[in-house]
Amino acid sequence: YDAGVGVRVLLAPRWEAYAAARYQHNGTLNAHAQGDAGVYFALSSRVAVGAGVTIDAQQTAYLFRLRVSY
Repeated sequence: YDAGVGVRVLLAPRWEAYAAARYQHNGTLNAHAQGDAGVYFALSSRVAVGAGVTIDAQQTAYLFRLRVSY
């Protein structure tokens, strides 16, 4: 099973923040919890860039993201 909860907040017309928590459990994989947090800046109505961090029991990753919406 896999369970999660998250929230997205518009801080200003072009700024968005997000945070999410997730728990994964599978009979063949190690069970673990994971958290994500970061921000997005909208370059246009369809393109946004963002930075964030993902933390779980196995590793920590710092991410640069590009989001394109159609």
